[in-house]
Amino acid sequence: MFDTLLMRPNASRTYAMDYGQMIENLLYYKKTIVHINRNAIPGLFDLADIPVLEDLLKMNCLNVYYNNSYTTVGKQGDIYFVDSIGLSNLDLEKELYEESFTYKGDAARSKKFAKKISRLITEFQLPSNFSSTLIEQLKDEDFRKQAVLQTFNHYAPDQPLIPNQIEYNFNFVNSTQFKLETNISVTDPTKIAIDSPILSLVNACEDLKVMSDYSSEISLPDFNAKMIQAKTNLILSKSAHARGEINAFNHFVFNHSWALREAINNKDIHVKAVMDVIRNANKFKDWLNAFPDDTNLLYEYVKKYRKKASLKKCRPKPHVSICWPV
Repeated sequence: MFDTLLMRPNASRTYAMDYGQMIENLLYYKKTIVHINRNAIPGLFDLADIPVLEDLLKMNCLNVYYNNSYTTVGKQGDIYFVDSIGLSNLDLEKELYEESFTYKGDAARSKKFAKKISRLITEFQLPSNFSSTLIEQLKDEDFRKQAVLQTFNHYAPDQPLIPNQIEYNFNFVNSTQFKLETNISVTDPTKIAIDSPILSLVNACEDLKVMSDYSSEISLPDFNAKMIQAKTNLILSKSAHARGEINAFNHFVFNHSWALREAINNKDIHVKAVMDVIRNANKFKDWLNAFPDDTNLLYEYVKKYRKKASLKKCRPKPHVSICWPV
């Protein structure tokens, strides 16, 4: 519990990374692993001044990776295939510069940001044979039906499907390619495509693969989390419990009207203000990790510690007052 947490972009790869949650996680998890893509670069550029970002990315409790490999669904005629793609020769400094300059138009700061931050971020690549893993997962009939239901419920809720009447099958023409056979007709192609469930499925497999590599919990947008729950409720329930414990703990132990995550995202507090708190959080993390996964963290806190810790809302200042319970 509260050992390692993985944060990733969502299935469409357009999710703006929740950096407020990232900062909050650094107070609780011994290791926070963050995968970003191009769309997450502006948020990182905007998060703090470059020297503060450098200090943040050098912390042992945080690892940031640039996601240069992701799953995709291709089609030639009526034949489908799945694969993982990315840039063959990634120039991370160039990626950081172009995206931050497009965002703000500040050439000097973008150049400095790209040069310094590119040294602190590692490229992430899926295994070269990952497509064979995806093919095996496509053959899982139960997971395939769940992918269809979850995808249509999320993107086309006005087109309800009856589970026991769904036909969504893959007829493999060889070891890597297949035809889609289905009785589903899409009523609004602006909301969903007939092959959207395939992308939902392979992206869930990608998230599960990376999560297992890190032996971590995972934090994802709701739809992606539901896809993983369809595959393994047991693994994700651990992360859900931990997030609930964090929310309850924040609400009770810290000021009721203030949450660190929202304060970071709303620019009510500067990242620099919590750097010392993150550095000094190891004893608190040890205390958290001493409990079983199903522990009621707030109950344990109240039972052992009678004095309420305080975290007062403040505007960006050099320091913020946090009293750890241990």
